[in-house]
Amino acid sequence: IRYFTSGIKWSADYVAEAVRDEKAMTLAGNVRVTNNSGEDYENTQVRLVVGTVRLIEEIAKLAREADRNGGRDRNAPMSEVLSRNVVVGARFRGLAGAVTDEFEMLKDKEKKIVKEALSEYFLYTVEGRDTIPSGWAKRLPSFRAADVPVTSYYKFEKERWGDQVIRFFRFTNSEPSQLGKEPLPDGDVKAFRLITDDKLYAFVGRTAVKYIPVNEFVELELGPDREVSVKPTLVNWTKTSLSFDANGNINGWTTTESWEIDVQNSREIDVMLDIRRHFSGDWSLVTAANYEKIDAAKVKFILPLKSRAQQKITYELTVKHGVNAAR
Repeated sequence: IRYFTSGIKWSADYVAEAVRDEKAMTLAGNVRVTNNSGEDYENTQVRLVVGTVRLIEEIAKLAREADRNGGRDRNAPMSEVLSRNVVVGARFRGLAGAVTDEFEMLKDKEKKIVKEALSEYFLYTVEGRDTIPSGWAKRLPSFRAADVPVTSYYKFEKERWGDQVIRFFRFTNSEPSQLGKEPLPDGDVKAFRLITDDKLYAFVGRTAVKYIPVNEFVELELGPDREVSVKPTLVNWTKTSLSFDANGNINGWTTTESWEIDVQNSREIDVMLDIRRHFSGDWSLVTAANYEKIDAAKVKFILPLKSRAQQKITYELTVKHGVNAAR
């Protein structure tokens, strides 16, 4: 084992390919191992550690445990253990993968990856051995899961994204979702969508994800989408219920705002839209639309929106100020 804090690095990347109606996707994970150590590693076995590795003794312990599982001597001295393999460790960085050159991937037999849960870590052992020359980066698929249920979800929150509507893919890292056999370490995600029957894909967006435990709910933020629009408009404003102090100065008043929110889905598929509105002070809301109060200063309207559909939300916001306010 050799444990590298620099020189050899590894990182994960994912590719999400959604079907045309964006109700399911294929999720594939890959790993890239980069050797900038100045030393060539020939005939090397690679083990990738997912977790926070703090001590070299822990690395050796993991290797001994893996060797024991493979039928080798569990009591071998550390010097012998440290001479057999290369373990690349990182803080929740990357998935496991055998290391092959991207061109060699097309002709080499795909290598198997053994994934083991050891204490608080996940140890990924790449089948066979490979050569990692200095200055080279090698990449291999780690997993591919088809028919993963996904929801096309849109959010509008002016305080966060201005006038843009942000697109998300939502899924769960669970066995019912065809995933969930192991955690998914952090990495970069590129998302695509099938747009023709002959399997032509369109780029949807890209994002980064943090470490995803088993059974964790995931939201992939894929950037703005111009085909779904949200336009809030203030149509009326009044000030009433004025009160005055002993000096004749106004010390309390109530404002009433009437708002219209026009939403439009120009896409050819149905979407789910999440509109969030921020308020302050002693406020109350009157509306015929369904909404949920998130906290003392925020509500959200959840709208299922059909393809090519338009809809309007109206609400009246009343805010009490000064001595009129109850809080």
